Amino acid sequence: MSRKLYPLLEVLCVAALIAFITFLILSRSGGTEKPVGDVASPVLATLEKGQMTEQSHADAAKAFGFDLSKEMVRLAAKRGRAATAGGASPYTFFVGNLASIPVADASVDVAMHLLAPFHEKEFSRVLKKDGHLFQVLAAQDHLLGLKGIIYDQLNFKEKNTVPELPGFELVKSVPIRFSFTVEGQQIQNLFSMTPHVFRIGKEGAERLRNTQTLTDTASCVLNVFRRD
Repeated sequence: MSRKLYPLLEVLCVAALIAFITFLILSRSGGTEKPVGDVASPVLATLEKGQMTEQSHADAAKAFGFDLSKEMVRLAAKRGRAATAGGASPYTFFVGNLASIPVADASVDVAMHLLAPFHEKEFSRVLKKDGHLFQVLAAQDHLLGLKGIIYDQLNFKEKNTVPELPGFELVKSVPIRFSFTVEGQQIQNLFSMTPHVFRIGKEGAERLRNTQTLTDTASCVLNVFRRD
């Protein structure tokens, strides 16, 4: 992969993170407002001002995205069709499992892994030699506002946000931070996309139900790896 595409792919990862949080917050409520305020604007403007050119589309060839949720795949496919304004879409979405990625060995040039369980062997299997992995991991201070509501006490554990991956070379690591505000049902939607949904107690759930407005910070790390 040409190094000239690094900035584009980094912008896409940041845009994907912003869009991921915004999309999941709004998808269940059917809202059209922008709960992350103006945070997404500089990133999306970068794409609109020519970063995503016809040549970039040509270089990208085809993009595949998958999720365990049929509903998320359906909505992603809908957004993909809208993005191409009815033309031939380079995007294909399907239901799949990260533990067994349904693509052939050494068939992927670039993979993006965003806030999900990581299956190192599968990414190693599907990526071509010298292929690249763009990985976004939650930092220790990710969504501290939400955690402060649902837990009586915050326990900080050491978190490795730049892991060593056998068979991969770390190219660079970039911190990502942005603040956003959510209200009403959007707070529940945000909570439902986190693993805390499986850990919350009764008192924390009650505090969350009584919270009308939440201003929080997404804090993550973007790691770029090259497959040996």
